[in-house]
Amino acid sequence: GLDTVLTFDVEVSMPEVTITTEDGEDFICLGQEGTLLVVPFDPDCEYSWSTGETGSTIIVMPEVNTTYTVTCIDANGCEASDEFTLMVTQPTCNEEDIFVPTAFSPNGDNVNDVLYVRSKFVETLDFQIVNRWGEEMFRTNDINVGWDGTYNGEPLSPDVYAFRVEAGCINGDSYTVAGNVLLIK
Repeated sequence: GLDTVLTFDVEVSMPEVTITTEDGEDFICLGQEGTLLVVPFDPDCEYSWSTGETGSTIIVMPEVNTTYTVTCIDANGCEASDEFTLMVTQPTCNEEDIFVPTAFSPNGDNVNDVLYVRSKFVETLDFQIVNRWGEEMFRTNDINVGWDGTYNGEPLSPDVYAFRVEAGCINGDSYTVAGNVLLIK
């Protein structure tokens, strides 16, 4: 007799899933949002996260180091999963996290023209600048508002000015620092 060869195509599905972050980092600062996403994105996958959310991307804002898991179930019912630990950097609410430059040059060249308090963790702020006679030249409660080296709209001459920062951080701590800043042209 004649041998008949039957061939079958067997589709083996092996979904792949890896969690990464939008910026490729495995940490965020307390109070910041982190975006977790799945690579490679597989349109056949139904993604479910340990947070109860679905979809290939979730936005998280953990207060402590947290491990997230995602599971992909594809059209054939095959499963793959991955876990990812997002570390949360806690604020120290001191000179490591709250920074005032020692000099600035408000000369209109767009480099270091404005003096800002820099911090990722400050929730409340009182930032004050006085001249050498103790007269207040500038004051703000908004970390996004800096001093442009003027007083009553007039540019001040190069000199040493004193600053004082009272900051309240998102973790409830507070920090006060005073010092001098050099206004140069």
